Amino acid sequence: MFIRLRKRGIAVSSPIIVLLIIILGITLFNGFLLTNSLKTSIYKDTFLVNKLGHIRGSIQRYAKLKIADKYCDPIKEQIENDFNIISQLMKRSHLSEEQTLIFNSMYNRVKKTWDKLKIIQTKDEILNLSEVCWRYADELTNYAERISEYKNNQLLKKVSYITLTTAGIILIIIFFVYFMIKKGLEREKIIDPLTKLYNRRHFIENFNYFIDLYERYQRPFSIIFLDIDNFKQINDTYGHQKGDEVLINLSKHIMRKLRNTDLAFRYGGEEIVIILPETELYEAFQIAERLRQSIKEEITVNGKPVTVSMGVGTYEGEGMFSFIERVDEAVYKAKKAGKDKVIISN
Repeated sequence: MFIRLRKRGIAVSSPIIVLLIIILGITLFNGFLLTNSLKTSIYKDTFLVNKLGHIRGSIQRYAKLKIADKYCDPIKEQIENDFNIISQLMKRSHLSEEQTLIFNSMYNRVKKTWDKLKIIQTKDEILNLSEVCWRYADELTNYAERISEYKNNQLLKKVSYITLTTAGIILIIIFFVYFMIKKGLEREKIIDPLTKLYNRRHFIENFNYFIDLYERYQRPFSIIFLDIDNFKQINDTYGHQKGDEVLINLSKHIMRKLRNTDLAFRYGGEEIVIILPETELYEAFQIAERLRQSIKEEITVNGKPVTVSMGVGTYEGEGMFSFIERVDEAVYKAKKAGKDKVIISN
């Protein structure tokens, strides 16, 4: 059984593609920001750990020089400078409140021990306190490394999430584009390229569908056969391009005037057939008459009105070809009767 499509065809929602591309752009931008944050974080953390390691090593050298009563001011100044740099770095850190408290506590312990080390003079005190200061600095360095590893792992997880999200969106876009192309190709098979009405092949498919509904459930349907009057004369007088324009304008007009459930097809040449579901003969005739009048009033060629002859009929179970022949005969009668008329088929 064939499922009817809307009379205006399959509408592909390009705004969805635009929305997906916008989401993809935002995701990629966030990924770019996270990647930069990760690089910056790694650089800052590496710099911090190196400075802590430098303090740790410099304290040992400072203690050895002081014990040997040698000149150690340059090392002392370097250690003080490293402490100042670390203090500045911690003011701009992105640690949690708990991590900041722990780090500051350990840092202050190292700093206070260092301040004591600077003022003591005896060999044993310098040796013992330098070992304590080194141990505190080593613990602080290890803690900083753990924080750095944890923080970078969290950022890596976010980057991985962004990467997976981006890949997912790209796959969705690829699938959606494939779906649109596929639907577009399917639609081209059933659409007349000139008028954008359904073609004759699709008419036969839908006609069989409505015959099936009639035979199973006695659901009525009617058809209107429409033929443009003097179409050959229009082509001969104004050219085939003008004739094509008439066909296009007429088709657009029909699409505007029909109900949403009605289906219009280009049957051949200047012939158009309309299927009216759930429509008895009298109502079909009224629809055809209103359409004929509106075409005469609104469709023109070089300022002259375009008219049509129509045949109307309701299916009575005689089969597709017999029914089409019966309604087509009504169109012929309308032509013979002077054109610009609607004739009910007998």
